[in-house]
Amino acid sequence: MRAFLGFVVVALVGAGCGNGRTTCHFNSDCAAGNMCVSGRCAPTAPDAGADAGGGVDAGRDAAVVMVDSGGGIDAGHDAAVVMVDGGSDAGRDAGSDGGRDGGRDSGRDAFVTPTGSPLWFSEYIEGSGNNKALEIVNTSGTAFDVTACEIRLYANGVSTMTASYSMLGSIPAHGVYTLCSTMATAYTPASCTDAIAAGVMGYNGNDAIELVCGGVTIDVIGEIGVDPGSAGWGSTIFTSNQTLRRMCSVTAGDPNGADPFTPETEWTGFPSDTVDGLGAYGCP
Repeated sequence: MRAFLGFVVVALVGAGCGNGRTTCHFNSDCAAGNMCVSGRCAPTAPDAGADAGGGVDAGRDAAVVMVDSGGGIDAGHDAAVVMVDGGSDAGRDAGSDGGRDGGRDSGRDAFVTPTGSPLWFSEYIEGSGNNKALEIVNTSGTAFDVTACEIRLYANGVSTMTASYSMLGSIPAHGVYTLCSTMATAYTPASCTDAIAAGVMGYNGNDAIELVCGGVTIDVIGEIGVDPGSAGWGSTIFTSNQTLRRMCSVTAGDPNGADPFTPETEWTGFPSDTVDGLGAYGCP
């Protein structure tokens, strides 16, 4: 465009002035129909006014340059595209894995990936009468809000939930949450985190129990949809008439409620009504 404008100016200057003058300082120095261009009088032509005089075409060409490379619409759009990928997408990826993924999703990641959850059943008591209790440990170094968690009971081999209990508050770092029966006699229910009379505390050794947080299964005792009989699950230790404590080698819950449950692989068995370890996680 600059070469073209230069050509127009040179061509017009070569055409001369109507009044014979060859030099000027102002348009008034030139005859009618002429204008002062680069110190010389030249006829005023529409194309010269539009192209060289900064009119429509020159203004548009400058705008086109600005749009494509001068940081205008396209450059601004490209920057916006980078911002969308770096801002919105990074915001969603870091925000998703950190804010949404780290906040909402990371908050959910602890649940979506159950092996990453710091919670699991650490003790199970199925003793005589109403001597029943469940203990859940938080192995993390920070308190864990359990208001999105619940304990579900599947009685006598059913595959649909029989009863549920919504947990309250939070579990301290490296602490436990104990849910007990208000009618227990082998321990003092008041010493538990919470105590209820029936519902999930009405379980027997042949009933599956599930820990769910954020709608995702974290740990299961037993096998959902299976009734193992009155002795419960197990071959050398059993879920009926015994106390079970999770081995210290266990570092995550078992989120698969459909796989065979063999307590010998992850639990240590104690005689019926053993309650001396309830409320204290004995692993380092």
